[in-house]
Amino acid sequence: MYTNIGKKIKVLAQVFTWVGIIGSVIMGIFLITLSSPREVEVRQGGGYFTPSTTRTETVFEPSMIVVGLVVSIGGSLSSWVSSFVLYGFGELIETNAEIVRNTAKGLSGDTLTVKTENHETTKPTDDRWKCQACCCLNIADKTECWKCETKKAEDSEEWSCRDCKQLNDKEAYRCKECGTFKVDI
Repeated sequence: MYTNIGKKIKVLAQVFTWVGIIGSVIMGIFLITLSSPREVEVRQGGGYFTPSTTRTETVFEPSMIVVGLVVSIGGSLSSWVSSFVLYGFGELIETNAEIVRNTAKGLSGDTLTVKTENHETTKPTDDRWKCQACCCLNIADKTECWKCETKKAEDSEEWSCRDCKQLNDKEAYRCKECGTFKVDI
């Protein structure tokens, strides 16, 4: 029931969107039909001693056409836009689950799965480097950290600042550009 919950939330967002759109259109059509001409009985006169007379009038309410269109269009748009939040939450859970799976694989010494737009590759986890700025693990062939975009520090005499990306001497404990303290790894 709770497996693959991110995908289920995304499907639920799509269902809510379509139910909201269909409901708004049906309600709009109903309100528009209320504006069609209809006959209404009108009583006139009639007091204590005089009989009342009844006559039939045709009534037309054009304002209901506008209300029906607003409900139909506005309800559909609000249903669609509000689904973004629920769909985004499902996407967030799905991505988080993937990160947890990859982290667990990386900690066990197996492989790290890296997804790009077109394909998915698996890299050995032994082939990683740790970012000096944010301490995230990165694949060896990448030259920048995936999280903070800090350049990979070669075994050189410099370190990259996590805030401004300025290269500083290895012995410096603060960035010469912005004054941020070096993160010890």
